[in-house]
Amino acid sequence: MKTLLWLAISCTIAGAAEIPWPRDFAIENTSPDGRYGILVDDRAEIGNGDLDKVLSRNYFADLKNHRIIAPIDNAWFAMNVGHTAYMAVSWTPDAKRCAIVYSARFGFRSIMLLEVEEGRLKQLNLGKTVDEEIAHLVGDAHVRWAGRDRIQVWCTATDNPKSSSDRDTHCSCFRGIYDLTDGAWKLAETRPLTEAQAELVTYVLCDPGDAPASPESAALDVQMNAVYTALYVFLPRDRFESIRKEQRQWLAATDGAAKESAKSTRLRERLKYLDKFLWAP
Repeated sequence: MKTLLWLAISCTIAGAAEIPWPRDFAIENTSPDGRYGILVDDRAEIGNGDLDKVLSRNYFADLKNHRIIAPIDNAWFAMNVGHTAYMAVSWTPDAKRCAIVYSARFGFRSIMLLEVEEGRLKQLNLGKTVDEEIAHLVGDAHVRWAGRDRIQVWCTATDNPKSSSDRDTHCSCFRGIYDLTDGAWKLAETRPLTEAQAELVTYVLCDPGDAPASPESAALDVQMNAVYTALYVFLPRDRFESIRKEQRQWLAATDGAAKESAKSTRLRERLKYLDKFLWAP
């Protein structure tokens, strides 16, 4: 299993030099306790020639003491740039560690693990391993913490990100669990997907908060189909067969629900149950 140590060449430790608080920057994301935050450029107008430089300048800040701890390596985000750049941040409950997925219009650019230790910032880019595993295809990455010391990474990938109809499309999906204490991947596997499977798996990997808010059961049926597809792709056959048997029994009971509201409630409860298997550490 590939090992990535916090203090290895692929990891940098920064924070020794004092950095002035930057002008025209905004706090884009804040830790659960309000102590730390991610600063990004907030200028209304950015010249095209400066775009790459602006997107790569993100800072990890101590908000309580109004101090820049360090620039963030491999950053790719700024305000007011439309679909050029995206940033998704996930913190551990103790606010000492966070993971940032930086993405461009097509695919992720880096998956940064950040940890504050004695006023300094340790950084590690898990995206390098994921990019190698998906053979440098265009990947859509998602992460979730499994406790404080383990992080789970999913990434659906394609060689046809613009969905051109005049060519064949090849897709795959990476699933990994990285242990920060051991500095190693405890799980790292990539499997081929059909284009339809990739679309469904990508849909279900969105944050649970992005799940359909509509009470209509049809919207939840789409989510259920996506979760079920992801489980089919990655779970061991015997475990999936057990869930398939449960699913048939559940469907029989759910189809008998007289009211739309009752069916929707059962769908949401079932989705929460299956989600545990999808993100099982």
